[in-house]
Amino acid sequence: MVANGHVYPEVDRSPVGDRYLQPTLLYRNLGNGKFRDITAEAGPAFATPRPARGLAAGDLLGDGRQQILIVNMNARPSLLKNTGPRQNSLVVEAVGTKSNRSGIGARIAVDAGGRRRIDEIMSGGSYYSQNEMAAYFGLGPVSKVDKLEIRWPSGAVQSWPLPGVNRRVRATEGETNLRVLKTW
Repeated sequence: MVANGHVYPEVDRSPVGDRYLQPTLLYRNLGNGKFRDITAEAGPAFATPRPARGLAAGDLLGDGRQQILIVNMNARPSLLKNTGPRQNSLVVEAVGTKSNRSGIGARIAVDAGGRRRIDEIMSGGSYYSQNEMAAYFGLGPVSKVDKLEIRWPSGAVQSWPLPGVNRRVRATEGETNLRVLKTW
């Protein structure tokens, strides 16, 4: 997802072809190193141009689905909720013990349905914004995770079998068991 907004409102009065309010764009990862623009299919929130400056993602509602908060210049923030069909997912929190406590830099891999999905815990995010520091994995119709693996910043690598999908789990560096925090 990309949130846009021109820097100067005065651009609307000039003949350069840019606009102050710009569209928010959404792309689907095709799993082959390419992305497809699905903005037109994503609902009315994506049809509304805005003066966006930052974008943060996280599960604000505690329902296992990420919501998007867009920080707008000289306007109220925009909250985008995912109201599409629910499919299977997994949310992973990483807690470091030898590595930093926030798990920043941990590379998380989920093997499910014959595919490997990878995400990293990162600090920072977008301008004026901070994403939730958890890894979100959309699994679609896949109902079983074969393996969850974390490569910690310390260099340690751990893996766990998962008892199911549609849950938020906490992995703590060095511990052999995952903690299930929530299911949906």
